[in-house]
Amino acid sequence: MNVATIQGAQSWGLLVLVIVTACFGKIVGTIVVSLLCKLPVQEAVTIGFLMNTKGLVELIVLNIGKDGGVLNDQTFAIMVLMALFTTFITTPIVISVYKPAKLAVTAYKHTTIERKNTSKQLQILTCFHSSRNIPGMLNLIEVSRRIEKRERLRVYAMHLMELSESMHEDIVASAERERVAMIILLFHKHPRLDGHLETTRTGLRRVNRRVLQYAPCSIGILVDRGFGGASHVSSSNVDFSVTALFFGGHDDREALAYGVRIAEHPGISLVVVQFIVDPEVNGTSVKMEMNNSSIPEVQSDDEEFLVDVKQKSSIDVSIKYEERIVKDA
Repeated sequence: MNVATIQGAQSWGLLVLVIVTACFGKIVGTIVVSLLCKLPVQEAVTIGFLMNTKGLVELIVLNIGKDGGVLNDQTFAIMVLMALFTTFITTPIVISVYKPAKLAVTAYKHTTIERKNTSKQLQILTCFHSSRNIPGMLNLIEVSRRIEKRERLRVYAMHLMELSESMHEDIVASAERERVAMIILLFHKHPRLDGHLETTRTGLRRVNRRVLQYAPCSIGILVDRGFGGASHVSSSNVDFSVTALFFGGHDDREALAYGVRIAEHPGISLVVVQFIVDPEVNGTSVKMEMNNSSIPEVQSDDEEFLVDVKQKSSIDVSIKYEERIVKDA
């Protein structure tokens, strides 16, 4: 290809005309057909630019035309530059247009585990990387449901086969599409035979941090130290003790809500430990006394949530509530 054959305003104008014509026809045509097939606008535009790319076959055809005398040097140079331009612009345009994590989705309720109506179905998205992660994940799912009410839990599984820069976008998009209340990720370190943790996949930590940044719901990170052994534990053999540490705040309420939920399983016992700052350290501290007949009308979110937990602990022997006074760190 000899670019020097393109000389003068007319030749360069012809190059621009060829590029515009080639892009306009295929891109607009693909977008129109995609919209008629009821695809979202972002996906239609993305498909349009992807279909507009030129590959090796086009260059081979142009070389055949030049060797056969059908195309002169100037026309051949114009067609090759057009093919290169339309291919090079595809990647930056697709990256800027198609962002699954930021696509508009219909707002949905119950994006948190904490909810007043606990009879609503809980939807969870689990992410695993290999078969070694499956037993621990299945055991966690097993304790997350009540045997008598299986319909209250729905689990979606995502196999993360190859970590990529956009992996978090796929996870977030799936969570939004399925309207899950919690995403369960695996910790980026795995236990060795000597009990110490080691990093086996360096990209896993980056994926986890990005999911934490963009996820529309709660995130649970499973640190699997052989949870339940190397195989799936049946529902009749579940026997675990769970401790929920409560310092206060939205995240602690979410963790405690999940703890209370798994305590509904007959094989799970839950111990809730609330840490309270010593009044001598923090000035004054008000401790709320409650009974089954009266609940204060004005309470903080933490206090209101703990009232429900205390009520459940008074009637459910599998839930125990404790308070610990904290004087220093």
